Amino acid sequence: MSSEPFQTLPQQSTGGDGPPIAVAILLIVAGIVLLLVNLGVISTYDARQLVRLWPLILAYIGLKQILSRPSAA
Repeated sequence: MSSEPFQTLPQQSTGGDGPPIAVAILLIVAGIVLLLVNLGVISTYDARQLVRLWPLILAYIGLKQILSRPSAA
């Protein structure tokens, strides 16, 4: 019989010690796009179209992160 009234369980990880990998990927992609615009490989019009898509991309990543977490139940 244990002298402790409650059994202690190992702590579960809550996700990590830093920002999610999606943040790093977004920063890398943004840097590459800006570099290509500055080099003239991508036209300004195409870059503006990419900027218009960022809210959709961020919403997709956010929803994916929320849905991939295990439920608390």
